[in-house]
Amino acid sequence: MIMNVQKLMIPLLLLAMLVSCANAIEWTGTVTLTPGETFTVIPFNDETAEYQVNRTSALGALDTASRLGDFDYAIQQTDWGPFLYAIDDVAYNPDTWDSWLYQVNGVSAEVGVAGYELEDGDLIEIWYGAWGSTPETAESVVTITAEIREPEPASFSWTGTVTLTPGETFTVIPFNNETAEYQVNRTSALGALDTASHLGTFDYAIQQTDWGPFLYAIDDVAYNPDTWDSWLYQINGVSAEVGVAGYELEDGDLIELWYGAWGSTPETAESVVTITAHIPTMMPVLTLPSGTVMMDSPTVLPLSLADMTGATGFGFSINYDPASLSITNLTLNQTALPDAELTVEYHISHLMVAVTSPRLIEIPESAVIAYLTITATGHPGEMAGLQSIHAEWSDLDFNDYPISVQPGIIRQIVRGDFNKNGRIDIGDVARVAYMAADMVSVDQRADFNGDGVVDGADAALIAYAYVGKIPHL
Repeated sequence: MIMNVQKLMIPLLLLAMLVSCANAIEWTGTVTLTPGETFTVIPFNDETAEYQVNRTSALGALDTASRLGDFDYAIQQTDWGPFLYAIDDVAYNPDTWDSWLYQVNGVSAEVGVAGYELEDGDLIEIWYGAWGSTPETAESVVTITAEIREPEPASFSWTGTVTLTPGETFTVIPFNNETAEYQVNRTSALGALDTASHLGTFDYAIQQTDWGPFLYAIDDVAYNPDTWDSWLYQINGVSAEVGVAGYELEDGDLIELWYGAWGSTPETAESVVTITAHIPTMMPVLTLPSGTVMMDSPTVLPLSLADMTGATGFGFSINYDPASLSITNLTLNQTALPDAELTVEYHISHLMVAVTSPRLIEIPESAVIAYLTITATGHPGEMAGLQSIHAEWSDLDFNDYPISVQPGIIRQIVRGDFNKNGRIDIGDVARVAYMAADMVSVDQRADFNGDGVVDGADAALIAYAYVGKIPHL
């Protein structure tokens, strides 16, 4: 029992330090909220709990304001629901019971901030003090005016060429039934759309229906059950009689997908995806890395190659946004490419890579051929793409052939961001403190000093990172 008290004192003292040196916070502004949207809130004292909160709630207004005002807030799980524990460095005081109170249009609310549904023009005042205090006498006040607006109709367009590999398949999971899977040919119209979605970094959604997979949405443009507007498509100017998953393409086919009513055309549509299909008879596939990269911390990710036979060498580029990523090294896997020689030219926004070999390169199945060292330099939570605009291989007769390239997607994260909001905030600090006190389950990612345990030292590190005494964990 004495040992548990000691473990508890260290993180609680750290939290007390943060609260004791807290500054008053004042923020006033207007936020725009979209009806029907929700967001996820994870309480700092229970990482397994998640609250789905309406964007048009009082908490939704505070969450939106926190992004505009660049301040943090923390939610605590209680027996009566989510409790607004802290805003910025100003937190609930268990000795005086001072806490964050709120009113809407000058009237105290009878439900928590997560349960109060706002109307357009509502004035939300959130202040810190004792029960019975008012925002006029408080030092810390957040004043928010809510504008509730229906979203503008979305539109989306993309045009490009995709290379599709015969015999390759991919898996599609419909959004309305996660237990269902469709195995779809890469050379289908849906395969072309799937490949284009990687090149264009946009999303699409498939719905399961009684008659098969249905193209429900591309990007934010989705089927409208009221008007029946949906995504239609044609091949070489002719409407298809089967769904996008069932239409098999030929080399050079032009696929046009557009959003509108039955009988509309791509010429009159605001949202159009135009794809030209390139289907070679046989083509090697280079897969660029995808994965998660810590901010300002070099991470090594693999590159893979498949279906290459009879090659004396190959070359490719790796293109990236230097505002988001930095690529500092590329090394060959000598097990997959024995005796091969590597030449790399490093440029600001791309690499030029050449591999030559005294023996023929034979990689009939997928293998890791190289490792890429990547550092995230953009913004936490940002998705960055790796692409190639040049990839080809050579045979013994010095003939050059194209290589199909699967783009990579790199997600940039911050170490210590347990509530996944893109930054270290008071909720993350409190969560590690609770881990150190054995009050919540331990996440080994919180072992910042690498000693094998999550304790007061780790709680101190994340507290220092939060207040800016160290640049990062």
